[in-house]
Amino acid sequence: MGLHTFQTNFTGGEQTPYLFARTDYQKYGNGAERLWNAVVKVTGGVARRAGTQFVAKAKSRSAFQPSAFQKSAFQVAPRANVRLVPFVFNTQEAYVLEFGSGYIRFYRNRQPLIGNPVFGAVELVTNGSFNFDLSGWTLQQDNGGAVTWDAAGVALLTPGASGLAGMSQAVNGLLTNNFYVVTFTVEGGDLQFGVGTAFGTYDLVGLLSVGPGQYRASFKAQGGTAVLQFLNVVAGTEVRLDSVSMVEADVLELSTPYKASQLAALRTAQIADTLYICHQDHPPKKLQRASDLVWTLQDVAFAPPATEEVELRPAATLTPGATVGIGVTFIAGASVFLTADVNRQIKSQGGVAVITAVVSGTQVTVDIIQPFPSTQPIGSGAWTLDGSPSAELTLSAKEPINKIINLTLDAPGFRTSDVGGFIHGLDGIIEITSVTTSSAAKGKILKSPTGTTIVAGNWTLEREAWSEESGYPGVVSADGQRLYFASTKRRPQTLWGSAAGDLENFGRGIEDDDAFVYTLSSNEVDVIRWLKPISKLIIGTIGSEYSAEGGDLGPITPTRIMVSPQSTWGSDPEPDALRAGPAAIFVQRGRQQVRELALQADVGYQAADLTILAEHIFRAGVTQLARVSSPDSFLLAVLSDGRMAVATYERAENVVAWSQFRPAGWAEGKAAYRAVCAIPSMCGSGDEVWVAVERTVGGTSGIYIEVFDSQLNTDAALVYDDPTAGVELLTGLNHLNGETVDVLRTPPRFAQKGLFQQNMVQRARTKHYQTTVVDGTIELPDLAVRVEVGLPYETEIKTLRPEVPAQFGTTQMLSKRSNTIYVRLYCSHGDGVQVAGQLIPRLELEAADVFDFRKEANLGWDREGQVTIKQTKPFPLTVLGVAYSWQVSDGDKP
Repeated sequence: MGLHTFQTNFTGGEQTPYLFARTDYQKYGNGAERLWNAVVKVTGGVARRAGTQFVAKAKSRSAFQPSAFQKSAFQVAPRANVRLVPFVFNTQEAYVLEFGSGYIRFYRNRQPLIGNPVFGAVELVTNGSFNFDLSGWTLQQDNGGAVTWDAAGVALLTPGASGLAGMSQAVNGLLTNNFYVVTFTVEGGDLQFGVGTAFGTYDLVGLLSVGPGQYRASFKAQGGTAVLQFLNVVAGTEVRLDSVSMVEADVLELSTPYKASQLAALRTAQIADTLYICHQDHPPKKLQRASDLVWTLQDVAFAPPATEEVELRPAATLTPGATVGIGVTFIAGASVFLTADVNRQIKSQGGVAVITAVVSGTQVTVDIIQPFPSTQPIGSGAWTLDGSPSAELTLSAKEPINKIINLTLDAPGFRTSDVGGFIHGLDGIIEITSVTTSSAAKGKILKSPTGTTIVAGNWTLEREAWSEESGYPGVVSADGQRLYFASTKRRPQTLWGSAAGDLENFGRGIEDDDAFVYTLSSNEVDVIRWLKPISKLIIGTIGSEYSAEGGDLGPITPTRIMVSPQSTWGSDPEPDALRAGPAAIFVQRGRQQVRELALQADVGYQAADLTILAEHIFRAGVTQLARVSSPDSFLLAVLSDGRMAVATYERAENVVAWSQFRPAGWAEGKAAYRAVCAIPSMCGSGDEVWVAVERTVGGTSGIYIEVFDSQLNTDAALVYDDPTAGVELLTGLNHLNGETVDVLRTPPRFAQKGLFQQNMVQRARTKHYQTTVVDGTIELPDLAVRVEVGLPYETEIKTLRPEVPAQFGTTQMLSKRSNTIYVRLYCSHGDGVQVAGQLIPRLELEAADVFDFRKEANLGWDREGQVTIKQTKPFPLTVLGVAYSWQVSDGDKP
């Protein structure tokens, strides 16, 4: 019986073995058993994945670990010791940041940025430390401006009321086209800085305005001289300049406090030229870009910070007079109580008592509201005094902002330890700057209160909510002109929102644009792990997913915030979620499912499992997600065993089709993807994908930074291209030393100016061979004007068992054979394409862009009827469809 089938597309992706009997499932006929180093086109075809361009070796190195599959759903996956983070200032200025153990490096236009001092380099600035005077510098002191030396060893630039204060130095003896780096420290105010080939010009480093902090700027010398120039033009300010240095430059690098084991848990949020960075063990930091080569990393200076009432731990023992009761006497081993401690709570070992009277500095009367375990003395530091002083507070003034005022209590309540604390009352915030007596202190107005007298019980004494003891926020996001932080060690369910339009102001208030704090209501500790703004602010925790919005669908405010649970799948503690259009994509607990939280009409938010059809790919566990949005839409998931799962993700077409990327050398345990990110491409044609690949090359392990490039067909590749000058010896391949590489070369007579716009004859003349890199060098057999050198990888596509339509029902269990196989190929050029083990001649493939391969020899009788298509050489391959002409046994044949 002759039957015919045609698989028209592969938009079902690589499918789990659990679906191999589901011929009734709508996506079965569009799936594949194997899509290795291939990617599904949204239009249906499946193509060989792009190769990668080698950019640089990462600073971090580690002993290579072969694939390590998880043994249980909650086993922690191995951590990479690098993390790639995108920093997109605009589509023309996009960077990749390499986070490693204790450092950040920067890449742009597929090159590392230069800006660190060369170790041991000669200092080129004269008297940059200002230890004795300002000699060596030319001073500008116009219209009353003054530049003076301070005995502390700094230069003081003071412009006066309307003047200018500046200083410059010409540095000579530079080498043209060499890179140099300038470093300096600024204190007290804003300073303008620039570097030019002559005084008054800024053609090497454009004139920048920089605030207090440590800075570095690098430039390429355009001659033998560079003039460093510093200016203060802000009237009434005094700026201190110190530690000016200039030396030869190396790769730009900033130091960080983050260990390799902490990189996976980092959370970032970019706003314009500032990247906020969070980890629970470190104060929030911000990375700021002043120019292409001027970056600073510093702690966020919150003004004011997030605060909360924090308990005291008095340095004294405490003896309860009873374990329960009213009017019980507690005795302290030292004078620690003040009159205004009335109504504060004493807590220890589950016991809670409210102070009703202060008899003396060592004795209080309390009402016990939760029993204490015994009347034995409680050790110093093992009990706390919670709450705020209970006394009337009088302020000497309520404005202006930053004014130092007197603070007076009508009963003793201040302690010297209160310095640095914050008073909240009458919608104002005052920072305590000094304590004079237990009833008098001084403070700085950070937010103006509505009055000057605050009755007892209407104000609180607070400390910074984020500290080494309580932990720092582990999550950060930005939405609706607010910066959000969440999840400290002490308060893992709490969300803090900044003042609207004032991102570093976390002083709480009641006005709509004030900062606020909100704690999720849950029956269990539900640690917040990510925040993503979609139509609402979506909150992902270890146990659930929530949406947050203001009342009446308006923006979130201190008095209007509605948080609603949406699902209870829970997120893995480390991989961050990502935003994909109107959806949040996150990794479920256990790392084996990737879910899409999206708003569905009439049913609210639903968290669909995007990996359900390809669950076998994800059994190793997901360590990181990324997304490409242009020109095609993809999701990328790095797996702990070194592969990368890639989904063609186009919801409008109902396409979520997964395939596997395996870096060259993965099967031999010599390569593993460890990190991924995407940024706009340098040519403006869409997004480009960057990966950190752990490789063992020539017996040496290291991490390579690489970029996928659709023009390449090898991994970790470099390209020589010069139509006017051929080459027979290629050097500079040290990153491939000792490895067998694929070499693609184009002879001079077939070259053209268009780098990859080759016609049919030119494609046919691109020659391929393999060789071994020795001392970073390979020798070509003949002259070539374009050469690609990289590591080889293969593409493999294997169809599912076809369901052949027959009058007598399914043919799955019947033996069958195909007399003819058709494979429709598109732009599949070069050697190496095999269909069912048969090699397709190169000239046939390249006769036209669309080629129908027809194999007359049958597959033989079997029950599978599957076809395997491979590309074993570094050339393109795209399969549009597979057709069969079947003969099916009637049950009597084998």
